[in-house]
Amino acid sequence: MPIESKTFLTLPINAASAGNNTIIPAIAGMGFKIWKLWLVSAGTVNVTYFDGGNALSGPVSLFLSSQQELKYDGTAYFSTSLGNPFIMNLSAPVQVSGTVYFTRG
Repeated sequence: MPIESKTFLTLPINAASAGNNTIIPAIAGMGFKIWKLWLVSAGTVNVTYFDGGNALSGPVSLFLSSQQELKYDGTAYFSTSLGNPFIMNLSAPVQVSGTVYFTRG
């Protein structure tokens, strides 16, 4: 069965601070669905995703030049609640770069 095609909004991921890094800023009354994501890490770091203050994942370990890729399969990987940002928490000050593909609503 073919996977339904979607038109995504995209934002770059460019984070290097330990702690919370806002990837998709909050919009009042709106939530987000994360459909695809890829990251590459410049060092050893644990990445945890959040819906505002609520964890959406456990820590994902990345190492020097390692990548995390969430491929589009027709199901959203993460959803945020209305009015909450999509946050990526880094356990250490390590450069993590990539792209997030999402829809509003």
